[in-house]
Amino acid sequence: QEGVLVPAYLLVPRAPGPHPGCVCIAGHTPSGKADVAGVGNVDHTLGVAYGKVLAERGIVCICPDNAGMGERADPGEPGCMATWRKLNMLGIDLTGYRVFDLMRAIDLLESLPEVDPKRIGIAGLSGGCWLGIVLAALDERVQAAVLSGFFTTFAQTNWVGHCVCHHPFGIGRLCEMPDIAGLIAPRHIFVEFGTEDITRPLQLALDMVRTIYEAARCTDDAVQTHVFEGGHRFDGSKSL
Repeated sequence: QEGVLVPAYLLVPRAPGPHPGCVCIAGHTPSGKADVAGVGNVDHTLGVAYGKVLAERGIVCICPDNAGMGERADPGEPGCMATWRKLNMLGIDLTGYRVFDLMRAIDLLESLPEVDPKRIGIAGLSGGCWLGIVLAALDERVQAAVLSGFFTTFAQTNWVGHCVCHHPFGIGRLCEMPDIAGLIAPRHIFVEFGTEDITRPLQLALDMVRTIYEAARCTDDAVQTHVFEGGHRFDGSKSL
């Protein structure tokens, strides 16, 4: 929004472009964009720094801080709660606020001579997966999405715990999370999930989304998955 600056890392391949572009969305980590871009003391428990890996493979990546995280953390209470409360008092939803920022990141990628604006995708882990689902559903400029670690249902996660930032006001009266993911059809998604990530179950949401994609007569490869041995992390061995 006017007067609001979003710190981000922009990773540009050394080879001449134009290249595909990717918005790499951070999850719930104090370091925010740094873990995604592979900068500084990266939290390796979260898996690979997918922004860095994709840039090394020839994709221009922008890795922004979500509101409330990284350099945008509230000085009195880092994390989502203080940011959520302040925005809530102004009638603004935190998910919507963050996704609006990510749409502006796509604007930036489209403006760069190094980027092919017709080949833009997203990747996100955890809270970044949730934001990626909403972003890809709302913004048809997103041609493909890698969604890791939170491809699930509200009923199995948010209704029994998890962060308040995953609770858009009134969303449960309208739809389930897989209904939102289904709006990405017919564009391609790749979902990855760790077998030990038991508080964010995959299968019900995946079944619902596949039903939606089949109803939309999408190609068989439009929804791809990789279930890997491990916990809540971005694996990337197949998805990237």
